[in-house]
Amino acid sequence: MKKIITFIFLITLLSLNAGTIQKIYHFNNYKVSELDEYQTIEFENSQLQARTGEPVLPYISVSLLLPQGEIAESIEIIGSNETQIQGNYSLYPKQQVRPISTSASGEFIKNNVIYNSSEIYPQKLNGELITHFLHGYSIALTTFTPVMYIPANGTISYYNEVSVIVHTKKDERAQKALNNLHSNRNVIKRVNKIVQNPETIGSYPQVNSREGEYQLLIITPAQFEDDFDEMREVYLQQGMISQLETVEDIYSSLTGQDDQEKIRNYIIQEYQDHEVEYVLLAGDIEHVPYRGFYCYVNSGTGYEDNGIPSDLYYSALDGNWNNDGDNNWGEIGEDDLLPEVAVARFSFSTTADLENMLNKTITYQTQPVLGELRDPLLVGEHMYDDPLSWGADYLDLIIGFHDDNGYETTGIPEDHNITTMYDRDLGTWSGTELIEEINQGHSFIHHAGHSNYEYAMRLNNPDITNANFNVVNGVDHNYTFVYTHGCNCGSFDHNDGIGERMINIENFLAAFVGNSRYGWFNEGQTEGPSAHIHREFIDALYTDKYHRIGRAHMESKTETAPWLTAPGQHEEGAIRWCFYDCNVLGGSALPIWTDEPIVLDATFSPVIALNSIEFLVNIQSNGNPVNELQCTILQNGLFIGTSTSSASGDAIVAFDQGTLIPGDAELYLSGYNRPVEVHQLQVVPTGHFVTVSDYLVNSGNDNVIEFGENTLLSLALEELGNTGDVHGVVVEISSADDYIVISDNIENVGTIISGNIIELIDAFDFEIDNNIPNEHAIDINVEITSDEGDWNEQIEFIGYNAILDMLEVEVIDGDNNILDAGDTAEITVEIYNLGGADLYNLLPSISSSNANVTISNLAVLVDSLNSNTSENYVVCSVEVSDDAIAGDIIDFSFEITADNEFTFSEDFVLVVGLMIEDFESGDFTTFEWQQGGGEDWVIDDESHVGSYSAKSGEIGNNSTSSLSIELEVSSDGEISFWKKVSTELNYDYFKFSIDDNLQEQWSGDVDWSESVYSVNAGLHLFKWEYYKDGGVIGGGDCSWLDYIIFPPVAGEVGSNEDLLPNVTKLFGNYPNPFNPETTISFSVKQTSSFVNIYIFNIKGQKVRTIPVNLSGDEDKGSVTWNGTDKNNQPVASGIYFYQLNVDDKVIASKKCLLLK
Repeated sequence: MKKIITFIFLITLLSLNAGTIQKIYHFNNYKVSELDEYQTIEFENSQLQARTGEPVLPYISVSLLLPQGEIAESIEIIGSNETQIQGNYSLYPKQQVRPISTSASGEFIKNNVIYNSSEIYPQKLNGELITHFLHGYSIALTTFTPVMYIPANGTISYYNEVSVIVHTKKDERAQKALNNLHSNRNVIKRVNKIVQNPETIGSYPQVNSREGEYQLLIITPAQFEDDFDEMREVYLQQGMISQLETVEDIYSSLTGQDDQEKIRNYIIQEYQDHEVEYVLLAGDIEHVPYRGFYCYVNSGTGYEDNGIPSDLYYSALDGNWNNDGDNNWGEIGEDDLLPEVAVARFSFSTTADLENMLNKTITYQTQPVLGELRDPLLVGEHMYDDPLSWGADYLDLIIGFHDDNGYETTGIPEDHNITTMYDRDLGTWSGTELIEEINQGHSFIHHAGHSNYEYAMRLNNPDITNANFNVVNGVDHNYTFVYTHGCNCGSFDHNDGIGERMINIENFLAAFVGNSRYGWFNEGQTEGPSAHIHREFIDALYTDKYHRIGRAHMESKTETAPWLTAPGQHEEGAIRWCFYDCNVLGGSALPIWTDEPIVLDATFSPVIALNSIEFLVNIQSNGNPVNELQCTILQNGLFIGTSTSSASGDAIVAFDQGTLIPGDAELYLSGYNRPVEVHQLQVVPTGHFVTVSDYLVNSGNDNVIEFGENTLLSLALEELGNTGDVHGVVVEISSADDYIVISDNIENVGTIISGNIIELIDAFDFEIDNNIPNEHAIDINVEITSDEGDWNEQIEFIGYNAILDMLEVEVIDGDNNILDAGDTAEITVEIYNLGGADLYNLLPSISSSNANVTISNLAVLVDSLNSNTSENYVVCSVEVSDDAIAGDIIDFSFEITADNEFTFSEDFVLVVGLMIEDFESGDFTTFEWQQGGGEDWVIDDESHVGSYSAKSGEIGNNSTSSLSIELEVSSDGEISFWKKVSTELNYDYFKFSIDDNLQEQWSGDVDWSESVYSVNAGLHLFKWEYYKDGGVIGGGDCSWLDYIIFPPVAGEVGSNEDLLPNVTKLFGNYPNPFNPETTISFSVKQTSSFVNIYIFNIKGQKVRTIPVNLSGDEDKGSVTWNGTDKNNQPVASGIYFYQLNVDDKVIASKKCLLLK
């Protein structure tokens, strides 16, 4: 039964007197609720608080702006109009706060001394009074209750009116905090939002912007500083200027007791001097050290930690966090609860990790996958039985508007496509089911449940793989985010924390928000420290529209700060603990999509006068003005100016006179749920001015400039000066490009009327060379002369060539599609044109010098192969001699010719017959098997086909039994096998790996089933292993293996002898794709003298020559390419071709992919 009365909460105006701040609060109605045999009483915007075991009362948060340079010295709570509540009540005793991943206390705590007392409770109405500083503004924080309770007789009364009077005094800390004083619009907005007397902010002085202002500071070791260039460019287009500083320079130039303090001092310096708003700590703890904070939580026997990894140390910039010098950083009274800058950490150790994180950060914000940006996933676990606690009950409060527990938040809109996986509703769900759901595409994953260092959301570290999240790749589905209440999973100081793993792999998360130590909850309630900060995070994201993740995280703590003063919070410390250990792993300035992109209609002039000092833009969406949209102008990659649109949709971008130069510039529009949109601008001087306003080409049948084509060029000339007509105009084009020949280069134009455009249709003519590289930039200089003046411009085109890649060779024989001895078959080749030019009149053919095959080419003439398309061609018929032996390698050469003297050739091999291990020999002698682990594998009569299979050895706990083989794979292919598993589910595993990289693992009871894996050419180790942990035996406690089909293999399988004697062949590279290096394998005749590997980019330009040194008795080898050019400079990501050249003869070429 509930007694509910509609309530009204009124706030009066504040009075400011010398040395005092006063505010009056009104309470007119209340709500009484039943909780078991107890009751609770609440007012609007109140939160139930008490010390453990004492009666919970409704507390109100207080946050008042104080005079500059002053702190709160004391407080008076003066109540009036006391009202008695009819009846007798036994108010609910406050229960312990608990770490989420520990068991419930199982103890109901009640302070009988208090409950038997006839004294008024509480003895004082207010909580702890503290002063903290935000951007230099002094803010008093406390809580109070209007309620008085006599526990012994159960009577309750409350004041209808409460006057809070804070007495202030001058203080050195407050004076020092004024060094952080800023007055920009973002600061004023933050201060006004947190304080309850924003009208007094005018008493503070206005601070003008600093020279050299920038927004994003990146701190990283020197070895990584160049890796951030692309990300910084992306942010610059959003109007965010960044600076990068290396830890080495900071350590050598700043003072401090240790490296952490030096870094913090540098952040303070840059904040004070340049108004930095965001800080990215770019590196794991070995690159950028963390500060370990101290906290004690009074729960049970107590929880204490003096090394909580907390990047709040770098975010909250007042004080030094260690006033008494005992190195227990962040003790009560040493803390700073109001952070100034938004901080997050790129928690990477290696360059590969960094490149993954950068790619996800950039791709997520610049190339969103549409249709799923309003599709969050909420994952809630069963927390405890007694009292019954559900993660779902916490997560329900981040949807829509809620004023539960004394504060208002507006979270995910209820009309969004919200998916829930709640134990409360489903009974239970598994990690496998979660992975399947995540792969459907979700904008954000919110989790309330149990976690640990290497476990979260019912996933373990081995589950966090690119394969498991193969479509959460930024192309099929967006990279996503996780916010979790779970314990320890955000511990970036742990050697292999699961949160770090989620952000470090190529797929899955763009960022992770979680706890480096315990998360905390209140038993049987929907209010708890972790849940509170989470609700404020979502409110900041959706309501305040703080879409950058570091900013939303910072605001979640700022909004929660006043509640740290309440009874049961200030002393017990759980909210403080969560303040400290909740961190963001990801980009501090990374914007989060909360909905599908808005459509913009921007109005502006395409021309900027050279002497301008401002530029006006108006932004509308569906006829309505767009507020808070960023408008940024860049010229030649340099920042010119930026502005934010007002409520009317107007943005005035201001810049200094003389900043612009004549030529092109760009206007970038970006903001909340809006990817960067770019518009071209033209900066023109005063007086007569003629420019090329547009140009186009007439080339071939698609107006794309391709090799061998004749191209006609049209220009549009525009007079922009509007100061009079221009006479005697002559236009001449020229180019120094070796791949074009201009045949018609001059056009007499005559007069161009002021402000008008004249079009020169097909006025110029040039030829494209057959050998032009693909995607080659063609620069053409346009010289305009006239009686009034001369002007020069340069225009650019892209010329294309065809680049072919042989994707697949298929044998069609109506049987097993394998070349067998005595077979007659057709060979089909799939060709992909990855170049930008189309091909016409293609003639493919295949040849071989092998005496065991006879080839008859078919009469195939292909009309065309378009750019970026692939086609399958039946090229020839082949007869295999009866003398061919299974395992023989047949060399083939494929060639294709096309119009404009285009030729392409590539060698490939096919293997006669299949290489199969079915263990029907009754032993392990058919191939060169290697046994490993505690016990050897054995032959068993439990088989998939035939009579026998291989069975893992009988091993004890914490042991393995493995079977492996090393093979030289001659060409890209597959390996397949059948397996059966009978083990203890989720503990003992049958594992398959290639080159010690785990491909897949199985546990429990798995009946005979087939597994297939792709394999690149090269030397590989294939390994099957049964692993037992240290505990229970399950099932048959073994695994079986049968019917292995190997990929194409060179020579004798598993032999230690030379695999390809006296054959010249390019096998392939591994890994592919690769980063940072790949190994290219080949064999050559022993008579070969000069061997080189050439590396070409997609344009056909040679970027590297790798000489091969083979001794006289060697016929095979490999080289490693580390992704650098001839000058040892890193090359860009993309497709590259490598070529085997022997004695100045091209043997073969293959493709590889470098991913950064």
